[in-house]
Amino acid sequence: WCAVCTARVAHSLPDENRWDFGNDPADPSERSSSFEWDFTILGHRGGSGGFIPEHSIMSYTIGAQHGADYLEPDICFTSDGVAILRHHPDLTPDTNVVEVYGNDSSKRTEEGEIVFYWRTSDEGSTGDATEYMETSAGFFTWDFSYAETQTLSLIADDLQPSPFDAMDLKILKLDELLTLIETQLSPVLQRPIGVIPEIKYSHEYAQELGEQVEPLVLDILATHNYLSYDADTNYYSVKTLCEYAADIGLSECDEALYGNKPSVIIQSFNAPSLKIFRNYTDAPLIYLAWYDYDLMDETFVSWVQTFAHGLGLNSAGMPTLNETLTAMDAKDDLAIFEFTFGFNVAQYFDTIEYGFVDGLFTDDSNTIRV
Repeated sequence: WCAVCTARVAHSLPDENRWDFGNDPADPSERSSSFEWDFTILGHRGGSGGFIPEHSIMSYTIGAQHGADYLEPDICFTSDGVAILRHHPDLTPDTNVVEVYGNDSSKRTEEGEIVFYWRTSDEGSTGDATEYMETSAGFFTWDFSYAETQTLSLIADDLQPSPFDAMDLKILKLDELLTLIETQLSPVLQRPIGVIPEIKYSHEYAQELGEQVEPLVLDILATHNYLSYDADTNYYSVKTLCEYAADIGLSECDEALYGNKPSVIIQSFNAPSLKIFRNYTDAPLIYLAWYDYDLMDETFVSWVQTFAHGLGLNSAGMPTLNETLTAMDAKDDLAIFEFTFGFNVAQYFDTIEYGFVDGLFTDDSNTIRV
């Protein structure tokens, strides 16, 4: 499957009436001409951060325009089971929830009132769930209906003050993002755009909603042509990007560039969640690790290989992972995705020097493409 990750992908095709027709810098030949290898651009929370609120219609649109091959929707759930796009269950950091509801609201969870976990104990590391524990106060999505989330506005949590905070950008549903891609972004850019969803705190939401949340996400992806569903086997088969392109009505798709590329890649920090996905789909699975919670030794890498097709890792862990994969002679055995890049150009040259990274998560698709 690593060959799938590293296959070059096409980018936006310019209108023939444009003065610069034929010189579009997002063309893959422009991206790969300086090196003998290419990589997949993963639009982190949309792929256009800074002043722009993450997971907003603006961040996804600009991230796609600037060349993201896949867009990353982080998925949380409301109290009524709607899949919304959020990096964290707490609405405080990147919405105006405090302004709308006030800190004395019954919606607010006080410090110490709950304990929740961003992982479980089954993670192949220390086996101690306490290192993944959170007790922070805040306004959590499981206490809000979808309608209540729509009374809020997204705000930038990176560069402040942001001129876009006053635009009343709304929290998106997963369904809305996928509709945006299939009806506007892909048709206008004339290329299929993949998605790499991550369910946040899946075990916590399963407890809150009383059901596994992984099948809910797969069903939405199938509704929007990313997966094929077989009711007899209750199984979701991943489509290639060219199959997806045909299903949404794109007139052409370059098989050499897209034909062996999956339309969906599923990622998670939670191993049990990926194992649930594995029961329902053949979509590629990426286990997300954090160095040095996760030690990147041979034991850990071998454990990841038992249930995942690839490994996502923060940049700080890449030197150790490089040494481990070299010692194991396993650089071609796992797809490796590195996170998270931004405006720091020097960081990209370290990754180029490694030469084995298949995909890069970025908050700035334009810089990473160039």
